[in-house]
Amino acid sequence: MCSIKVQAERIKDIVNELDLLSPQFKKSELEINLVNLINKLIKINKIAINDINIMVDIAPNSNVNVIGNHFTLWQVLEAVFFNSIEAIKNNNVKNGIIKIKLYEAVDGQNIVVEFRDNGGGFKDLSKAFDPFYTTKQRANKRGIGLSIAYNIIKEHNGLIFLQNEKEWAVVKILLPKYKRDKNNSKTEEK
Repeated sequence: MCSIKVQAERIKDIVNELDLLSPQFKKSELEINLVNLINKLIKINKIAINDINIMVDIAPNSNVNVIGNHFTLWQVLEAVFFNSIEAIKNNNVKNGIIKIKLYEAVDGQNIVVEFRDNGGGFKDLSKAFDPFYTTKQRANKRGIGLSIAYNIIKEHNGLIFLQNEKEWAVVKILLPKYKRDKNNSKTEEK
C-alpha cells in the first residue's frame, strides 16, 4: 500500500516536470535582480553547502537585472547549484569549490550567470539536455533536469551552455538584461 502511494507521488512529480517542458508555459514578467536571487539561494541552502567553498563574483557597476519569471528562474539556478553540490559530494572532492559569476556579456545586451564546480565535469555533454537522461539514481533525483532548465531559459529568450574544463563543469546562462526606458517603465533590451 505504501509503495502505491510513493509511486503515485513519483508520477505526480513527473507530470509536473513535463508541464514545465511545454513551450506554452505562461510566464509572469517581473524585474529580477540576479544578485539578490543568487544570495538568497546560497543563504537558504547554507546547510547543504557547509563543506563547500562558494565564491560569488559580481562584475562591478554591472546591471545584472533581467525581466522574467522569478519562480522558474529560481528553479533553474537552484537545479544548477544542486548539480554542482552533488557532483562535489558524489565524487568525494576534498576541497569542493563552486564559483558563481555574474557579468554583462560582450554584446552588452545579455547578462551571464556562470556556475563552475570542481566536481569532475559532465559525464556526457551530448546527452545532458536529453529529457530523461540522468547520471543519478532515480531515488536521489531532485528538482528539474537540464532539459527543463533549457526550455525555461529559452522561454526567457536566453541561452544555456555546458562545457568541461579539466575537472571543472561550467554552466553559462545568458539572459537578456533590462533597461528602463525614458518613461521609467521596464523594457527588455533588444
